[in-house]
Parts: sequence; C-alpha cells; structure tokens
Amino acid sequence: MKSTNFGCAIFFSTLLLSGCAQVNSGLSALNSGLSSINKGLKAPLQKTDKSVSQICAEASKNPSRANQEFGGLGMTAEGVVHLHDRSYVSDDFFLLKVGNNTVAVSQYADMNALNDGQRLKIDGTITHLSKDFGCMISVNAY
Repeated sequence: MKSTNFGCAIFFSTLLLSGCAQVNSGLSALNSGLSSINKGLKAPLQKTDKSVSQICAEASKNPSRANQEFGGLGMTAEGVVHLHDRSYVSDDFFLLKVGNNTVAVSQYADMNALNDGQRLKIDGTITHLSKDFGCMISVNAY
C-alpha cells in the first residue's frame, strides 16, 4: 500500500510540475505579446515626414499653430546628445542638437547608456514646440 501511495505521489508531483512548466511557458509568451502591444501603444497613430528644421520653421512663424499641427505626431530626429546635470531639473531628459535646433527627449528607455557628444537617432511623439530660446521640440521617445 505504501509503495502505491508513493508511486501516486510521484506521478501527481510530476504531472503538477509539468503543468506548471506549461503555464510558465504560456505566461512568457503572453508577457512577450503584451510588451509588443505596449510598444505599439506608445507609438503615435501618425508620423510627420517633416524634418526638424521644417518643423522649427513652422514654429518660428506661429508657435500656437505649429503646436496644433504637429502636437501628438511622431517624428524621427538624428543629432548630437547633450546631457545635463540633474541638480536643478526633476525630469529625466536629454537634449539632441540637430543643426541649430534642439529636441528635448523624455522617456528614453536607456538614459544611462548615453554619452555626451554621441550621435543618436530617436523616434518620439511631439509634445510641445517652443521658439523662445531658439527652436525646441519636446518629444516622448518610443
């Protein structure tokens, strides 16, 4: 009787572990799928094909109109990274110099991997345009 109970215990333990492994595998696939969906949700539905200098030219003419036209659109920018001292700034962001214009990048996935002066290409959603101190386009990276 003891050997039968022991055999049943081993059988059910193996069955349980096998089931747990299958559940774990399924959850891993689900997590991967959700991660892909999340990245897709962060990306805007529309993306402008205008360059940083073209967007800034529009902002210099009329910042309010440019914010209405470009706010919420995706864009791509490539430039030189300028990091700042976080002493007086609460948000994590960096500046990307693109010619004479600036793109302020927030929500970048790996800020610690950046080096001052490196070239970088980013995709982001435009959140604000300003011409007060030269053109600055604020974006949330995706």
